[in-house]
Amino acid sequence: MAFSLFVQGLTFKPLIDTLGLTRRKDLAEEYEPLLAQSLAVRAGLRELGGVRADGFLSGDAYDQMKERLESEDEDLYRRINVLLSDNEVFRQSRETGARRRVLLAQRVALNDAARRGFISEEAMREVRKQIDTSLTQREEEVDHAPPSSEA
Repeated sequence: MAFSLFVQGLTFKPLIDTLGLTRRKDLAEEYEPLLAQSLAVRAGLRELGGVRADGFLSGDAYDQMKERLESEDEDLYRRINVLLSDNEVFRQSRETGARRRVLLAQRVALNDAARRGFISEEAMREVRKQIDTSLTQREEEVDHAPPSSEA
């Protein structure tokens, strides 16, 4: 029995590598800090506009800070795109998550518009049904995606 467990242990790592599971984990570990930095830089850019509008910064200081943040944002955007282009399955999973997020935001906006009386309940239900169909299709696409041969 000990020999069997030993052999299984030796074959487990190559199997995981073949399935690309370690590479996906590595990609996620590299992607998430870049995404976090990008989110932080973009929040800084948004806040910078408010700081200037409130009169806390001179035009020159604002321009310098904005240029630095925009440069950093462009670099992060480039690095994220390179990372995503290196692995199709990882890129597709990110895109699927983004599409789902957009569809859910549309659903929330519909509910809000109906609650405020901007659209009828009937119109809201009709469009929400279309959105829900799209959400279901996206989930089925993910569930039935072919396994990746990328490592």
